[in-house]
Amino acid sequence: MAVDEGYEIQIDATDARDRTIGVTNRRQGADGAAVARAPRPPGEWNTFEITVEERTVTVHLNGVLVNDFVSDRSDGDLSGHVGLQHHGEDDDVYFRDMRVAEPLDR
Repeated sequence: MAVDEGYEIQIDATDARDRTIGVTNRRQGADGAAVARAPRPPGEWNTFEITVEERTVTVHLNGVLVNDFVSDRSDGDLSGHVGLQHHGEDDDVYFRDMRVAEPLDR
């Protein structure tokens, strides 16, 4: 559902511009220079921080801003589901220490 009704943040470390780390599927490509310097080598853990504030979504990888975009949703509602997936039987993908935080009071 995320790909059609929400935002899907890619974690794939390929060089394909539409599938590389930090891309918001079908919305906006990641900053190529930032993506080049942000990932840790294969076998090491990477840390994503995805922040949604009003209509703005930011994606940090290991502390580096790799994507920053404003939603095109006319209603401004970015609430929804969090999903995790991988593509392909030969992919080894592991997740740990997942957290979803409540919005900060302003």
